[in-house]
Amino acid sequence: MIVVINLLRTQEAKDPNLIHGGGHSCFRDSDESRIRSKRKKFWEKAVDIDELCGPNEAWWGVRGFMRDNFNHSNKPISYEEHFQNSRFIESILDVYWELPPVAGPSLTHQTRYDPARTTSPIVEDGRYGLFQRLGLGRLETSVFNGYTQMVYLQISEQES
Repeated sequence: MIVVINLLRTQEAKDPNLIHGGGHSCFRDSDESRIRSKRKKFWEKAVDIDELCGPNEAWWGVRGFMRDNFNHSNKPISYEEHFQNSRFIESILDVYWELPPVAGPSLTHQTRYDPARTTSPIVEDGRYGLFQRLGLGRLETSVFNGYTQMVYLQISEQES
């Protein structure tokens, strides 16, 4: 399932013509490049322009990896393999629904996700009282740095 999620998340960045409204600016002096550079300093999982884009501002970046086993197994793949994988996923995926993070990073001290690449958390930053009333403040900080974003997938049977 992790492969499915990563393929879906990266497909928009890799081929903006396939996903409506997708795309990134690979220009080194763009606003996006500056913003990504700042986020990379604060978030482990943030992706900067050097990782997203390839040489000469090409779409396929240096981070062409297929990730599996909760991101513990990484295998380099070509753009063609990535494209084939994403087309396969699109052919069998009926529903993809991602739950938001439990709480904002200033409350959880999370460093393993980039807030710019996810939906707003259920308990937003600045809602410290609610965070405490829900008992979330009693949890170890490490709990929030694990793989905690859940998704619901509905996959069609593959036709023979």
